Amino acid sequence: MESMLKFSNYEVEETRFRKDLNATQNSDELSPTVECNIMRKKDNENEMAIRLSIEIGEDNQESSLYVFAKVVGFFEQEDEGLDLSANAVAILFPYVRSLVSDLTSKGSDDPIILPPINVNTLLEKDVD
Repeated sequence: MESMLKFSNYEVEETRFRKDLNATQNSDELSPTVECNIMRKKDNENEMAIRLSIEIGEDNQESSLYVFAKVVGFFEQEDEGLDLSANAVAILFPYVRSLVSDLTSKGSDDPIILPPINVNTLLEKDVD
C-alpha cells in the first residue's frame, strides 16, 4: 500500500546555541516554544513545505542557555481533498528534536532531550 503522504526531504534553515557558564539559572527552568508554518504551492496544493522551529530560553544575556533550531520539510500528498499537514508536522518534529539534542550535547552537560508533542494541539494553538 502506497502512502498518501510522501516526505521528500528536509533542510536545516537555522541553528543558534549560546550558553553562559557564569549564569545561575538552571536550564530545567526553561520551557521550549514551538512554532509551525505550513506553506502550500499556489499552483499545486498537493505540495507543501513545513517550517518548524523551536526556541529554548531567551536570546539575551540574562538567560543561561539559548537554543534555536529551524528546519523546513518538503512533502507531497496524493489527494488534495485531505489535510495531511498534521501528519507532516509529526514526521518532521523528530528531526528538530534530534537537532536540539545534538546542539546541546557538545560539552560536559547532558543534552536536552525534548519530549514528544501533541501535533494537533500545536496546530490548534497556531490557528488561534
